[in-house]
Amino acid sequence: MGFLQSTNTAADKNLYPLAPFLKELLPKIKDNKLDRKYFPKSKVDGSPLTNWIRGPQFLEDERYNYEYQKINKFLVKHKGEILLFLEMGVGRITPMFIQEPFWAMTQYIKNSFYININPKDATTNPAI
Repeated sequence: MGFLQSTNTAADKNLYPLAPFLKELLPKIKDNKLDRKYFPKSKVDGSPLTNWIRGPQFLEDERYNYEYQKINKFLVKHKGEILLFLEMGVGRITPMFIQEPFWAMTQYIKNSFYININPKDATTNPAI
């Protein structure tokens, strides 16, 4: 939730940090509304920006690959140590991106544990 991306990922592969937009937009909110003219737009082609979260338009770019490599390097570096997979508020909308990989790693990595903190969708794979 810390980044925005263009809705036109074919033209704009940039990620935009959310914080500067919030700082600029919050004072412009009047009566709990923000005029559409202030909505963030791509610097490349003017397309609307949206949250950088999993969905049909999710941008798998340089930043995504960097983060993916970070977790893989972490797992290799700490192989054989006690690992805790802590899932906080993920829910069941897209379990294949966080929840199910955590379950699989917990099941197959020796000395690993899984905790799910979610008051609504606290689900755990029975195998672990």
